Amino acid sequence: MMSSQSTNPSPSKLAVLPVGRGAFFYSPDVYAPLHPVGWDGTRYAQLQLGTLTGSQAIQSPDGSKLIFDNVVYDRATGSTTQLPFVANKGTQVMWADDSAHICALHPLGDSQQPGGTTDELDLVGPGGATRVVAQIGHDEAQAFVLLRSCSVAKDVAILAQRAVMPISDVWVIRISTGAIIRHLAYQQGAEPRIVVASPDGSLIATVGSTTTDVVDTGTGSTVAHLNGHAVAFSGDGNVLALDDRVVDWRTGHTLWLVPAGFSVIFVLAEPGGSAVALDLMAGQGAASPTPPSQLWLVASSTPIHIADGVVPSFVTVN
Repeated sequence: MMSSQSTNPSPSKLAVLPVGRGAFFYSPDVYAPLHPVGWDGTRYAQLQLGTLTGSQAIQSPDGSKLIFDNVVYDRATGSTTQLPFVANKGTQVMWADDSAHICALHPLGDSQQPGGTTDELDLVGPGGATRVVAQIGHDEAQAFVLLRSCSVAKDVAILAQRAVMPISDVWVIRISTGAIIRHLAYQQGAEPRIVVASPDGSLIATVGSTTTDVVDTGTGSTVAHLNGHAVAFSGDGNVLALDDRVVDWRTGHTLWLVPAGFSVIFVLAEPGGSAVALDLMAGQGAASPTPPSQLWLVASSTPIHIADGVVPSFVTVN
């Protein structure tokens, strides 16, 4: 198991994040500049956003672009592109693994009306051009569809149908055609509470009351069984962040234990790598006094405590 360290160099000594350098971002609040951190733990100078503040940023996997409500900000050029929707206000959004496309999921009609409505999955390309991928699932009151993975590289998206609390169905969809590659339907009483997917869509983790199963979406077979609740996979799919620890799911080896009293809430994965940035939330068992949240980077070297009580630029919705 890896030991931990905390680094916090003087802001005046920080270099500007180079264009093309992968990073994740955080801020003290949604009105403040973003703080970039490289996947090796290097901190960079604040990213000034001008008028693009007031909402949580949703970053692309490589950190080159950021979504603010209905705008995409390109870090390399400083340009913005208008989106045909407002992110996470009636439309779920997820960056594709190429950091250029966006998967967007939204109800076609009024989900509050009797009978509800079908959901539509769209693919938004560079420049904002939108193409319908599929119409699937059901959105009504407490039943809705969750977007779990968006891989342009593998031509796969994964959606999960939530029915009140449990997950009733999981669909693996071919992005280019909208065809359903695999449909996993769960019997009543055996439904997982949560489903998360690897970035390339090759794996899902189904979460029960106390355990997690890792499932190969190509075969539908369970390939691992773990104690705890899965939150997200690493970019290469080899590491799984659970609520209380980070593990190599194939061997079950614990790479890092979450500090006592905290749980993993949000996760961002290094593209194609095993590093994960984790936003932890304090619970009733946390030591007092304590910050309400902690941001950590867990990589192959020493885990780094990045900051306390901040807003990460990534969102994991379970």
